[in-house]
Amino acid sequence: QQQQQQQQQQQRGGQRKARAGFADAPGVQVVSLNALSLPSPLHVYSKLWERLMGQRLGPGRALAALEQLFSGGGDQPHGGRACMTLLVVDEIDVLITKDQSVLYNLFEWPMRPGARLTVIGISNTHDLDDRVLPRISSRLASAKLAFAPYNKDNLVAIMHQRLQLAGCRDLFNESSLQFAARKVAASTGDMRRALELLRRSAELAEAKMARSGADLSNRGALQEAVTMNEVIAAQKEMYEAPYMQFLRVCSRLEKLVLGAIIMELRASGRDNVQIQAVLRRLTTHVLLMCPLEAPRPRSVSSSTPPSHPSSIPPNPLGIPVGSVGSGTLCRIIFGLASQHLVMTGPTWQGINANVALQVHKDDVATVIQEDPTLATLYAQL
Repeated sequence: QQQQQQQQQQQRGGQRKARAGFADAPGVQVVSLNALSLPSPLHVYSKLWERLMGQRLGPGRALAALEQLFSGGGDQPHGGRACMTLLVVDEIDVLITKDQSVLYNLFEWPMRPGARLTVIGISNTHDLDDRVLPRISSRLASAKLAFAPYNKDNLVAIMHQRLQLAGCRDLFNESSLQFAARKVAASTGDMRRALELLRRSAELAEAKMARSGADLSNRGALQEAVTMNEVIAAQKEMYEAPYMQFLRVCSRLEKLVLGAIIMELRASGRDNVQIQAVLRRLTTHVLLMCPLEAPRPRSVSSSTPPSHPSSIPPNPLGIPVGSVGSGTLCRIIFGLASQHLVMTGPTWQGINANVALQVHKDDVATVIQEDPTLATLYAQL
């Protein structure tokens, strides 16, 4: 039985190695990692070792094994490795820790003789080399490949393509598409937001024609049914709704918490996440990018209070970074829930409770974009 178990373990290990590409195989092995999907920055060691060797180890043991793997020395050709490894790390900003040791190791290993490792980091910000320690920035290549957000012309071209594929290009006149593209390009440049704007515009046009008694089954009557008026109405719904005012008067810390919720939702792929996971994302990532400093004034002046001001609890301004614990986070989320910006579970379980956004994440991103001091956080959203 022991021999059978050993054989089964060897077979499973061989299968994992085959799936990973096995680091001792000749040629180039491409390893792609998304840092946002990792439980913590240190787990990049575990995931990298698993992809290379097909073996699962904890972060500490994986780091020691990787150190040995990439430290072959110049006297051994190729460090004893027949495989060249190309490591592509998406959302590499997430790996910024207090001592920045994770980023240092990733960019220091390729410098070693015989390591046969190349690292490509994909960041949502252009100033990554300015935000890391000099010992890391000195190891980064000086050339950067920048991908700009979609501009108006890009958005219009994609709109035409998507509408043509959906067989509804004739429903929109050209001026409505141009207007929608200008609005989205001026805010986030997110194509998904542009398509959402078109979808809502079409719904408004359909409701308008139904009220007028038009025959919706007559394709000819639907020619250019979506005009500038419908797009303007949809745009007002999306950008000037009452909840947008609530988002705009959020404190800096509340915006950071909303950003942490969005990032954790995207990393988990779920509709809701535990507050404990949000706290970990907030303290190990968000606050390192956008630390809390002096309290900031509200973006809406006191002379023009938002609707239903009594429903907005006091904002926790000026809280030092070190004091953002579970109690503070729970109070913030409870306040956001009272404004219907987030939603918690039916029963309150404190730090173990689940939380979900009750507004569109692009609306949160739009408000965060309006604050220039949160530009780094906006780039992550």
